[in-house]
Amino acid sequence: AHTPEWTHLGESDPGVTLVELFAFMAESVIYRANRVPEAAKSKFLDLLGLKLSPARPARGIVTFDPGRMTESVRIDKGTELRAGSLPFSVVSALDVGPLTSIAVVKETTTLSDDQALYYKRLYQSLDRVQPELATYRTRVVDGKSPVRLGSQTVDGALWIALLLAKAPHEDDRASVLADARRSLAGRHLSVGLAPYLAERPREIGSRRGSASEDDPTPIARVEIPVADSKSTTTGTRPLPGWKARPFRGGTSLHKGPDILEIQLPGDEKELDLSAWDDLDPLEAGVGEFPPAFDDSRLAERIVGWLRIVPSNSSDLAVVWAGINAGVVEQGTQVENEILGDGEGLPDQEFRIKGTGVVGSSVGIQVVPDPTGIDWTEIDDLAAAGSEVRWNDPSAPPGSGSKDDRPVNVFAVDPYAGLVRFGDGMRGRRPPSGTKIVARYRTCAGSLGNLPVGSIKSGPDLPPDLKPSNPIPTWGGADAESLEDGSRRVPAWMRHRDRLVTAEDFLEITRSTPGTDIARVDVLPAWHP
Repeated sequence: AHTPEWTHLGESDPGVTLVELFAFMAESVIYRANRVPEAAKSKFLDLLGLKLSPARPARGIVTFDPGRMTESVRIDKGTELRAGSLPFSVVSALDVGPLTSIAVVKETTTLSDDQALYYKRLYQSLDRVQPELATYRTRVVDGKSPVRLGSQTVDGALWIALLLAKAPHEDDRASVLADARRSLAGRHLSVGLAPYLAERPREIGSRRGSASEDDPTPIARVEIPVADSKSTTTGTRPLPGWKARPFRGGTSLHKGPDILEIQLPGDEKELDLSAWDDLDPLEAGVGEFPPAFDDSRLAERIVGWLRIVPSNSSDLAVVWAGINAGVVEQGTQVENEILGDGEGLPDQEFRIKGTGVVGSSVGIQVVPDPTGIDWTEIDDLAAAGSEVRWNDPSAPPGSGSKDDRPVNVFAVDPYAGLVRFGDGMRGRRPPSGTKIVARYRTCAGSLGNLPVGSIKSGPDLPPDLKPSNPIPTWGGADAESLEDGSRRVPAWMRHRDRLVTAEDFLEITRSTPGTDIARVDVLPAWHP
C-alpha cells in the first residue's frame, strides 16, 4: 500500500525476507507478552510509579435507641458495632440521651374547594377580610423520599420531636420531664442529617459543590423553645418563642450525611424542651408552633422540640434526620503488630500480615528509637533527607542553607501490604537491634455497603442500648485489580498527569474525584 514501486514480492527479495523476520519476531514478543505473570505486571506498575488503589472502608450513620434507659450514656470513639460478623467502629464519641426522635416538616398543601368555601364563609360571618392562608400537612421525614425545605414547606424548617419510649402517666409526666432535662443538661445532643444530593448541581470551583469559609454549613440556626414563652400570654393565647443554641458539624452536608452536635444548656431551668401542653387544638402548628400530630399516642410521648433552620441559599433537601446519631466506619483496628527486626541495612522492607489495609492508616514505631523522633509516612522515599545532615557547600556564607527534608520516614503500599524504609541517603535506616511495630486498619471493601437496619449489635454496649443504621452505608470499594491498573498505563504513558493535548484535558477532567460530569468540551488554543 505504501510502496507501489515495490513489485517483486517473491521469497528471494531481501525486503520480503525482512518482513518475514519482523513478523516472526513480533509474533514471539506478543506471545511472551500475553504470558507475562501477574507478579511481573505488578512490578512493572511499581517501576512506573502507578500504585494500585487499596480498598476503601464503608461509612454510615448509626442511631442508638436508649430503650428504657433513664440516664444519658457516653459512647466512646472506637466503640465496636456489628452487622452480623462485619465490624464497624464509632468515628467520634457522642452522648446518647434517654429519648428517641421523629423528624417532621410542615409540607405545603392547598385547600380543597370545599375547604376554601368554608373559610370564606367563616370570615364573612366574622365580618372580616379573609387573609391569605398558608396551609400545611405534617409529613414525617422517614428516609424514603426527600423533602426540599426551601420550596416544599411553609416555614423552611426541619422539626425534630423528642420522644419518650412510652407515654407517661399523667400524674408522672412532670417528674418524667424533669428527669429527662436533668439527664440532658450540659451535654451535646447529636443530630444526624442525611441530605438528598441526587438532583443537586455540582459545579467545579463553585460554592454549590463544596463548603467554603463564607458558607461553612447550610444550617443557619438550631433552636430550642424559650422557657418563658409558654407562660407568657396575650389574652388566652400563648406566644411561641425560640432561642438559638451553639452547634458544630454539618460542614459535610454538601457531600453527604453529617452530624450536628448541639450544645444544650447546663442549667436545667434553661433546658426547657417541652411542648406547649396547654394549646387550643386550633392553635397547634400555627405560625412558629410545632407541627400537630394526628396520632394521639405519638403526641403523648413528645417531651420537647428542636427546630433546624437552613440558610436561605442552601436549598437543602433532607431524606432523614434523628437524634443520638454518630458516624461509623467499617473495619478493624490492628495494634502493636511486630513486623520484624531492624538491621541497619538500606531499603529494608516488611510485610503487613493483615489484608485490605486502609490507605493512610498505617503508623510505625521503631523500638527502641535513639532519635526520639516519630516516624511518619511519605509518598516517595526519594523526597526524604539523608541520615547525615550538612549545609549545602555551594551556598554562600551566612545564607542559612540547610536540608529540611524529613528523615524518619517510611513508605507504604497498602495494596500489597508493604512497608519500606530508606537507604540512608534517602530516609533513615532502622537501627540494628530494633523492633518494627505497626498499627493499621483493615476493611472489607464493598462488603461494607449494607442496607438499612443491618447494624444491630455491639459487644461493649449497655444491654438496653440498641444501634441501627437508618440509611444504607456507603463508600466501600474493593482494591483495584491488576487488570484495571494495567488499563491506566497507556493514558499515563501519554500524559503522565500533565495537561498537554486536548485529550489530556478531557481525560483528567472526567477523572476528577468528587464530581459528576456529564459532558466536557475542550477548546484548544482558546483563552478567555
